[in-house]
Amino acid sequence: LFGIQLAKLSGATVTGLVRRPENAEFAKDAGADVVLVGEGAKEAAQHGRYHCILESVGGQVLSDAMQQVARGGVLVSYGVSSGETVSINAGDFFRTGRSRYYGLYLFTEFGRRPGRDGLRVLVSLVADGALKTPPINAEGGLDELGALAERLFSREISGKAVIHVD
Repeated sequence: LFGIQLAKLSGATVTGLVRRPENAEFAKDAGADVVLVGEGAKEAAQHGRYHCILESVGGQVLSDAMQQVARGGVLVSYGVSSGETVSINAGDFFRTGRSRYYGLYLFTEFGRRPGRDGLRVLVSLVADGALKTPPINAEGGLDELGALAERLFSREISGKAVIHVD
């Protein structure tokens, strides 16, 4: 959700893609101009090509998204929640012209710039009310950690889960 909000703060028009209809409202509340529901990114093609794509699913979704990067655009991949291997048509991607694929891995990024710098900006935006934090939709004690983790991994919980440690 921060990705949507940060894009809106920078003046972007945002198209969000969610896999389940019950998550569409989260994306809309975060500021997405258009929210599409589907298992793949092909649904987003009807809205043209995109200058910046943030992608965290991997597999077929990443493959579809690579076909939708605008000339000079960038696709930022920061996760593989599907666990699927991706197959791409490299020719379709590079023929777009000046498109880039960027693998974002936080621990590598911290080698370029300390994490506190970005965290300071995010905390300031949250404190100022410019960024909304994701909702907390589940809470439990340390003895419930396994059950809460299972609910998160099975996507039964949207938002965040908090573990209370006594």
